[in-house]
Amino acid sequence: MPLTLVCQYISRTGMGHGIEDLYEHIAATESPELRALRLTVDSQLAVILRPRRRLKRVEEKLAQQQCLNCQLKRRLAELGSLVGKDSHNSSLPPSLDPPSVLRTRSLRRRTGKRVGGQPGHRGSTRRPAPRPDEVMTHAPRTCRGCRSPLDTAPAMSVERCQLVEVPPMRLLVTEHRAETRRCPACGVETKAPFPTHVTAPSATAQASGRGRPTCTSTSFCPSPAPVKQ
Repeated sequence: MPLTLVCQYISRTGMGHGIEDLYEHIAATESPELRALRLTVDSQLAVILRPRRRLKRVEEKLAQQQCLNCQLKRRLAELGSLVGKDSHNSSLPPSLDPPSVLRTRSLRRRTGKRVGGQPGHRGSTRRPAPRPDEVMTHAPRTCRGCRSPLDTAPAMSVERCQLVEVPPMRLLVTEHRAETRRCPACGVETKAPFPTHVTAPSATAQASGRGRPTCTSTSFCPSPAPVKQ
C-alpha cells in the first residue's frame, strides 16, 4: 500500500480507531498482486522462522546435556578417587574392603593351648600390706538361714581384701617466728634472723636440690612489732 494512502487514511479517520482498523483498511484497499506478494512473504517468513525455533529447542537440549555431563564427571571423579583404596591405605573400615583385598593373617601357629596364663605359670600381683593404715571389719548382722542375730556369735574365719588409695594432696604450711629479745645486761634488743629461703610473710616454696625449699615470692617480710613483756 502506498505511503500516501496511509497518510490520507490517518488524516481522515484519526488515530482513535486503533491499529486494527488500519490493518483492515489496508487489506480492503490493497490490490490482488500486492495481496499475493504479502502471502508469499508470510509463507517465506514462516519457512525462515521454522529452523530458528528448531535451533532454539536444540540449544536448550544441549544445555541440559552439558549440565548432566558435568554432574556425571563429578560423580566419576568421586568414584575414581576410591579405586585402589581400602582399610590399609585409607580411613575406610574393613567392612568396605572389596573381595580382592587380601586380609592380613597372624603368622603364629596353633599350639593347642588355651588363651591366658597356663597351668604352673607364676603370677605377679600386688601383695597385701602386712600393716595397713586402717582396718575396717564387716560382720554379718543376721543369720542367712534363720534370721537370728549374730551380734554375740564368734567369727569362724576372716577374709581380707585391701584397697589401695592415693590420699588427697594438701598444703603443708610451716610458720617461722623470729623472736626479738632484750639483753638484761645492756638493754639492747636483738632479733633472730629468718632462714635464707624465708623472705615473705606468705610465700610458695619449691623443693630445691639440697632438700631445702626455695621461696618463689619477691616481697620481703615487714619488721615485726616488738614483743611486750
